[in-house]
Amino acid sequence: MENVFKDHIDRVKSAPVMFLKFVWLLLAFWPDTAAAIQRGMKLKASKPEYVVSDSTSLSIKCTFGMAGSKLATLKGLELYRSNINDGGNQEKMADVTSQNLAYGLSQSDISASGQIQEDALSGLYVQYTSNTDGYCRRYSCVAKGLGGNSEELSVSRSIKVKGVNGSLCSKSRQANECCVSSEAVQVQEEAIERLEDEVDEFSTVLQTVKNSEIEIEELREQVSNLTSVPDAFQNCENDLELLKKQFSEFSAQALGELERLSQISSGYGLIFSIDRTQYDVSTLYKKSVYLASRSMARFALEKMNQKCKEYKGYLVEFSDLDEQNFVKGFLRTLGTNKYFTGANDVDSEGNFVYYSSGKPVVNVKWMAENPKVPGDDEDCVQIFPPGLINDRCNAFSRFVCEVPILP
Repeated sequence: MENVFKDHIDRVKSAPVMFLKFVWLLLAFWPDTAAAIQRGMKLKASKPEYVVSDSTSLSIKCTFGMAGSKLATLKGLELYRSNINDGGNQEKMADVTSQNLAYGLSQSDISASGQIQEDALSGLYVQYTSNTDGYCRRYSCVAKGLGGNSEELSVSRSIKVKGVNGSLCSKSRQANECCVSSEAVQVQEEAIERLEDEVDEFSTVLQTVKNSEIEIEELREQVSNLTSVPDAFQNCENDLELLKKQFSEFSAQALGELERLSQISSGYGLIFSIDRTQYDVSTLYKKSVYLASRSMARFALEKMNQKCKEYKGYLVEFSDLDEQNFVKGFLRTLGTNKYFTGANDVDSEGNFVYYSSGKPVVNVKWMAENPKVPGDDEDCVQIFPPGLINDRCNAFSRFVCEVPILP
């Protein structure tokens, strides 16, 4: 009986070791920790989901992160295309350095966006009308910068898009069509698949512990029928209870971290889905980015807030004066001077609240002689460089969305 009981104890004691192995593998194959996200990930030239000939824009996306790469300083990202049947000659499509975007192609229908950030993911996104003319096209993304000894270095990857006799390009991914840097691991489908395998293994460990607990209870019943229980057995039971408690705490922490990492990955993926023809996008401020509409329109609180919701955001709300100053600085770079916010006193004259959350408007700077109360139907609030003013809710203007990225 004693030997059987010890065997079960050894099996349960080994479970935390298996758990620690799982956590080690989790950290090794899941790069999207908060620190890794802030430093960026890796270089990838992403093939679009579909490609047509000369009537629909072809999208090429290039992202690069400093973590684990051989570059110590990133100077710029460049995107090239080449004609395989013409000796592989390359021509630059676009590049981005220190927030300045340049275009290599002369077509008026090309659109490109990108940004270089020190503590966040850098990227270059290009859309243009492509006529493959039956030729293979290879698109190369190049990250240029300096190594640890200040030597000039570059990292490049490429993706091939092929059309035959003007036909549609293949939707299926062929060999060498997706390029992934081996120097840093990015949270994409490959990493997620590996992580799912580790989660399955972790679930098996949890089931083993559960089965062992049942067997331990059965052994306890048998031991309770004995006239006496050695002190060693009692100590083992105490150790088991402690291990079970620690294992339960570790499990809860690991699952909570997985959920948080998933939210972070989803938030950064959202940035690249924003339509840059409709919105200008700020850099990251604390946990959010800000979208400034590019076209004038008649403002309506509910309608414009719904547009923000399309990117999981809402009409901007200022938590303090620092946030107001950041948004003001971002808008100043766009060359326009007024945008609607979520602040309003539609429901109660003089009682300004934010449309999405209902929170009161406090700790902000108003323009001189504002807010005007009563405001002659001036129930909505715009941000100007000098401060906030209340204005008519149906005025023609632009608006600003706040989009949370990090949990």
